[in-house]
Amino acid sequence: MKSVKRVLFSALLLALVFPAAARPGLNPPSAGHGAGQEHAKTDDIERITVDELILMLAKKKPVTIIDVRNLDSYQEKIVGALQIPHDDVKNRLKEVPRNREIVTYCA
Repeated sequence: MKSVKRVLFSALLLALVFPAAARPGLNPPSAGHGAGQEHAKTDDIERITVDELILMLAKKKPVTIIDVRNLDSYQEKIVGALQIPHDDVKNRLKEVPRNREIVTYCA
């Protein structure tokens, strides 16, 4: 039950923080936080709700959850999530299974 609460809490944070951070022009990267880095186009990336992720996990659907936060934040995580910091994703793609749906979260 404790892990379900953590999943709910983490997913809720993602649902609240990610849409605000994803709006173009509102939060440009600052120095030391991705400034000058190449950013992926997000228009064609499907977003899911907290409830959808919980349902996927409850149905034991093949999903890989990737926590893209820094290592300090990873202490509180969704059970079973891979920890690949945002800046390392491009270099660590081989670690990500290709035969499963991928869910990332950053908050």
